[in-house]
Amino acid sequence: MTIGVGGKTKAAALAALSNMTEGIQLISDAEYAQRIATAQAYMQAHSIGAMWAHAGTNLRYFTGTIWHPSERMVGAIIPATGAIKYIAPYFEQNTLRDYMVVEGDVHVWHEHESPYQLFVDTLKRLGIIGSARIGISEDTPFFIVD
Repeated sequence: MTIGVGGKTKAAALAALSNMTEGIQLISDAEYAQRIATAQAYMQAHSIGAMWAHAGTNLRYFTGTIWHPSERMVGAIIPATGAIKYIAPYFEQNTLRDYMVVEGDVHVWHEHESPYQLFVDTLKRLGIIGSARIGISEDTPFFIVD
């Protein structure tokens, strides 16, 4: 019998473990809706017209959509009021829809087009124009912000 760290044998240490994931449930659609509503209330209170949730952590937090950031602009516009709008390359739109938890319109750009102009045009279609303040998630790469 070999005694390991903590004065227990390997078998005793393993037998003492419990299932830490027991009873855990997936984040519900209602929770995502509440997260978006909370962000929208904050935006309204602080005169922010919309926020950009970039692919990665923030997109997943607000929409449940798992999308890893890359050199292409993918994410969601969360307006201060109304439904979210996704932005993605044309060739990724069906894949993005497959991964969506919170559904929304997908606005697409082709390789010869500017995703940044699409972002601005989408804001205009939402009535968010002029001097409206736009929040940008902190994980958004500089080349997108620039």
